[in-house]
Amino acid sequence: MRRQFFHLAAILMALLWLIARLGVATAQDPEIAGGPAAPSQALYLPVVSGGTGAMPPDATGFFLVPTPNIELPTSHPTMAVDPAGGVHVAFTPQAGASQAPTRPAYYAYCAANCTTSSAFTILQLGDGVDYASLALDPLGRPRLLLRIPAQSGAIFIFQYWMCNSNCLARDQWRSGAIGYTYARPIGWVEPFIHAFALDQAGRPRFVYYDNGADHEDAHRGVFYASCDSDCTDAAQWRELRLLDDPHARDFDLAFGPDGQPRMVYATYNSDELTQPVVYVECNQQCHLIESWSTVLLADTVSASVSHFAVFALEVDSEGKPRVALYTGTGAGGSLSTNTLYYLTCDAACAQTQAWSVLNLGFPETHGEEGVGLVLDAQNRPRLAYHAPMGAGFGLQYAWCNSDCATSAQGWRTQKMEASEEVNAELPIPPWSGCTFPQCNPPIPPCTVSTWDSGLRPALALDAAGNPRIAFDAHHEQGGACGTFTDTKQSRFIQFVQP
Repeated sequence: MRRQFFHLAAILMALLWLIARLGVATAQDPEIAGGPAAPSQALYLPVVSGGTGAMPPDATGFFLVPTPNIELPTSHPTMAVDPAGGVHVAFTPQAGASQAPTRPAYYAYCAANCTTSSAFTILQLGDGVDYASLALDPLGRPRLLLRIPAQSGAIFIFQYWMCNSNCLARDQWRSGAIGYTYARPIGWVEPFIHAFALDQAGRPRFVYYDNGADHEDAHRGVFYASCDSDCTDAAQWRELRLLDDPHARDFDLAFGPDGQPRMVYATYNSDELTQPVVYVECNQQCHLIESWSTVLLADTVSASVSHFAVFALEVDSEGKPRVALYTGTGAGGSLSTNTLYYLTCDAACAQTQAWSVLNLGFPETHGEEGVGLVLDAQNRPRLAYHAPMGAGFGLQYAWCNSDCATSAQGWRTQKMEASEEVNAELPIPPWSGCTFPQCNPPIPPCTVSTWDSGLRPALALDAAGNPRIAFDAHHEQGGACGTFTDTKQSRFIQFVQP
């Protein structure tokens, strides 16, 4: 990262942001609060697919912010569960509003019985944040990487935040600006929520792209940044250029049991006009670029695309990578379009032939706009994913206990939250349109107003293997007025593993 010398404007902005406006909260210390979270009590609406299985207990989702303000959308949660069962979630407002002009990262914590929004305490960290990524060290202590646009979005400043005890007290957090990077051209939306992870020792690492100040800037490409101690100090971070690929994006970083980095990312092949998804790994001496290997996993949809591919990476207890891949909604690619796959490799994973690719047999478009993957203590896969309107319309959960890489017969699915449930919880009337002369031509009233739930799910398990999921719900207006999203809000649900 560019950490040694900010030019004057960047220095001033970084100093302002470092004076973080922290929220006030009171609750138990995440380190000492104990007890597993209990399932919520509400109506459960099942949809069984891919075979029958034990019915989960009642479960219901809720907005993380107790009374969502539709003028202040929130989105892109990341989450983790600590060894005591406490739930930690980070998410961000999409923009400031007149009644809430700051744009902090929200750190939400619940010690146990996380069945309502009142069980969570929310702390505000920083300001001007567009994305926040959360991870827990082996002791369950929270670490955050925040990304802050500066200079009208021309650069991104990275802040690292850490807390070791009493983490709902604002003065217990330490933070530092650790570097900055030049953003890609205007119009490129680049989420930054899966590119940050901790290794087995709790040391932070992340992957980012630097577009360079101009075409003569030598600091350009994809970089792997790492720190081993005192990580709020920019001088303690080091980096390695991994790729010169200007199209590389959507980095998903994870680690093996001995700290070996594994990554999946998407890119664009301008010669072949394809959208590849690529796997990257390093097993030793990872400070040397020659120690890293890459392999193409699949080409995904590249024509008539309404939604590009999404994926999630996990590594099992033996360091073997597992990938959930939705191939995208459109045409083209080397796999079936509009389809959710499970990819596995047990050895020699830098070779294409070492990978197994399984079509899970779920309905088309299941996985569009979000999939989350975790492995339980026995390395068995669990998935959270989104089903769009016309294909289930809500948050879905899938699991498998045997032969998970070779047969779709062992996979089971349940709908965990229907979008209609969110409509009942927080109904929003159709937009009334815009008449002449305020609008020319006039815009007729909307005839459709509905929540779309289950987008961008973040999935974690407690010590007993019970799922906890943070996810987004979009509110959509449509019909005669056209189609648009008028708000987004982050939600949470927990239940006992079926």
